[in-house]
Amino acid sequence: MKIAVYIMAGLLAVSAACCAGKKKKGTAVTPEPARTAVWDDESRDQCLRAIRRARTDARNGYYRMYVFGPDRYDEKFARFLGEYLKTRHGIDLVVFGSGNRERSKCYSNEMDKIILNTFGPDVLAGAEQEARELFNSRK
Repeated sequence: MKIAVYIMAGLLAVSAACCAGKKKKGTAVTPEPARTAVWDDESRDQCLRAIRRARTDARNGYYRMYVFGPDRYDEKFARFLGEYLKTRHGIDLVVFGSGNRERSKCYSNEMDKIILNTFGPDVLAGAEQEARELFNSRK
């Protein structure tokens, strides 16, 4: 009797699992249109890993902001601004030339979103203004 109950329970479990995967005709999901790659030199997997790394870094309190354009800051002010951002907000500032590709675009885009959500949309502009005033006052 016990064996018959176990067999029936097993058959019910198998049939339920088989039926759960079946779909009615006409309810097929249409595939999404192909997305264009926005990752330049990064594959989709590399990009997803970079995004996860940015989120993990932010959870651990490590923030890095990339700024491009060698003409944007002179060397002394860039160093001062980097120190200011680090002490004031805990953000590492990395200034790159326009052609430098040594960073992950996906990482920096995700980290920018996290920084803007955490510290506010004007964190860099405000820090630049405050740092510029401090920098000029010490001359």
